[in-house]
Order: sequence, then structure tokens, then C-alpha cells
Amino acid sequence: MGFVKKATLLGASEFVLACAGVISTVIYARFLGPEGVGQYSVFMSTLTLVVPLASLGIGRANIYFLNTQRYPRQEVIQNSMTFGVIVGVLLTVGMTAVFWTRDSFYGAFPWWCLVIFSFGMACHVVIALLRPVLVAALASRKILSVDIIQRVVLILGALAFALSGHLTVDWALVVTTSAGFAGMLLLLYFLRVELRHPFGWQMTWFRETAGYGIKIAASGILFAITSSLTVLILADRLEHDFSVVGYYTRAVTISSFAVLIPRALSPLFYAKWSDAANKNKRDQIERAARFNVAYGFLAAIGLIVLGRWVVVLLYGAEFIEAYSALVIFAPAMLVMCLFSIFNSVLASEGEAATTAGCLALTLILVCALTYVLVPVYGMRGAAIAVLLGNALSTVMLGVVCCRLYGLRLSQMLFLSPQDVRYVIAALKR
Repeated sequence: MGFVKKATLLGASEFVLACAGVISTVIYARFLGPEGVGQYSVFMSTLTLVVPLASLGIGRANIYFLNTQRYPRQEVIQNSMTFGVIVGVLLTVGMTAVFWTRDSFYGAFPWWCLVIFSFGMACHVVIALLRPVLVAALASRKILSVDIIQRVVLILGALAFALSGHLTVDWALVVTTSAGFAGMLLLLYFLRVELRHPFGWQMTWFRETAGYGIKIAASGILFAITSSLTVLILADRLEHDFSVVGYYTRAVTISSFAVLIPRALSPLFYAKWSDAANKNKRDQIERAARFNVAYGFLAAIGLIVLGRWVVVLLYGAEFIEAYSALVIFAPAMLVMCLFSIFNSVLASEGEAATTAGCLALTLILVCALTYVLVPVYGMRGAAIAVLLGNALSTVMLGVVCCRLYGLRLSQMLFLSPQDVRYVIAALKR
């Protein structure tokens, strides 16, 4: 299967998977209400924030070392698994203690529920470490299988508890863990040949991948902050008003549709560009940017026009307040479609330090603005902070890419008939 077909398959499938993910959020919203969904979202935001930090960006670095540095695949998989087991044990114990001692923030839950959810975080760390191995090989079908099984377990579990009348926040956390555990098991099955051999630990591998991974993890940390830390600050600054958190996170979920496909294709572009000749790379990057911008623009317009109707249709009239944040997220989605391209360009060239430097300012801006604006504007303040932070990071990375690689901004904004013909011809091959 050619690259364009793989990219198209993965992009379309990610949209379907996003729809499947929304089904579970719809179930939770309908049965838990704004307050219950808000409390559940605080836990999920913690998971989304902790996993990229705990994995140290090693998974993304594995793509670079497999495709560019030609590291042995078996060595990468075995070392990643060893690291995942160590971190997983520490994470299960440590996060259980955090949730138990911070019950004033997260709420009171049974100890067994906290242990299970913390173990689920460990499962997601293993997925974050090993899934990129499949990405490096452009194994799109296996990637999708790992993602699909998680969505299926999530939906079936939510439906089972909802229809039985036992769906509560604690059981929602258990279902989330079950989905991550299922995804991890399938991923390990795909890598079973390499995992059959005795495990080892090479400190050289860890120093190199962690050193590079920490640098490129800055982009993952940015996403975690914009989608997760803002939720935690929102809950804290509004004195744990979980209803507002529920409104805000529904807006985040809907707006995420626009950036899911560019994010899904980003690792594929990264894997392809890291092994591409320089003479072809500029044209490929500019073409990918044009498609991303066109997609983001249409998605933003659709969100503004149809957003209120979408909120009511999915979550009910009691979540209508989410639309005020949704309108602010519309231009942020367009910006992030460009950001995904610039981030992949720098990552494929081993310029992770440049990305980290640009994003460091963004991280500070988002945190500071969220903390200051939330008491004044509520969830709209958090959305404004995300928009401004995304715009700053995209502008900085865009300037760097244009200067380093000769990218032409005028060639990155508007689709041409040749672009459409290129995709049609590629899909026919």
C-alpha cells in the first residue's frame, strides 16, 4: 500500500474512531450529567497530562532512531518494554497515593477504583512507548487495530453499565482502564516475535532515546497543557465546580474533531520525511500544509455555524453553555492544523531542541493566561488561553521552518487543482 493510501486510510479511520470516542462521551454525558462528566474529565485530564511526561517522549524518539539512525528493531522494542514495566509499577503506586491523598480535589472514591485507574495509566504509558514502532514501519492496519479495540471496549463497557443502571464516575474510570488494557495486550501481540527473546537493558539506548525524546516531548506536553492542564486549573480556580468543567470538556471534545486527522497523519509524515531526499521534501511539506489548512478552515466554519446544534444533539440542552467555549476553539483548530505540519518537519530533521525552545514560551503563556483569565471569564478564559497559546507556537515554528528549509508561506495556504489531481492519481495507484 502506497504512502498516500496509508495516509488516507489512517486519516479516514481516525475520523471514524473519533466518532466512536464521542459515542462514549455522549453516553457519559447523558447518564452522568454535567457535574459527573466534569469530575470524570478531571481524572482523564490527569491521565492525558501524566502519560506523555512519564514516557519521556521515548516512543516518538523511537521513530527517529528506527528510520534515521537505523537502530535494531528488536533492541528498541525490548528496551522500551523494560522501561514501560518499571515506569508502570511506579506510576500505579504513585498515582494511587496522589488520588487518595488529594480527595479534596478529585473527590472521594474507593481505593480499588483508584488502583485500577492508576494501572490503566501504566497501560497507556506502554502504548505510548511501543505504538510508534508500528508507526515507524507505516503499519497502518495494526495501528488502527490497537486504536479500534480501545474504542470498542470503551463503548461496550459504557453501554453495559448505562443500560444496567450502574453507570457512575468510578465505574466509568474502570471502563477506561479496561480499554487501555485491551489496547496494550493487542499491541504486545503484534510485537510478540521481538518480545519472546530475553529482555535486556542498555543504558546507551536509554540515554540517547530519552535525551532526544525529552526534547521532542515538548509538543506532547503542549497538547497535554492545552487540553488537560487547563481543565485542572479550571477546576481549581472555580473551586471545583465540576459542572463548568463538564461544559468546557464537551467543547474540547467536539473541537478535537478538526485536529484529530492532522495529528493522526503527523507521525506518518514524520516517518516519511525523516527518510526523504531533500529535493522532494519541500514540495511534500507544502502540499501537506495546503490540505491541512483547507481542512481546518472548513472545520472551523462548520463549528461556528453548526456548533450550537451539535452540542444539543449530542449531549442535550443542559450542555448548551459549552457553545460559548466552542466558538473560541474554532480558529484554534485551524491554527493547530498548521502546527502539526511544522512540528513534524522539525522532528523529522532532528531539530527537537528548536521545537522545545519555541514551545517553552508557549507553555508559560498558556499556564499564566489560564490562571489569570479563568476567574474573570470562566471557561471562556481557558479557551482564550488555548487559542493564544496555539497561535504563538504555530507562528514561531512557522518562522523557523521557513528560514531553515525555504518553505514558502504563499504555497502553504491554498489548494490548487494540481493538488486534487495528485491525490486522485495516487489513490488509483
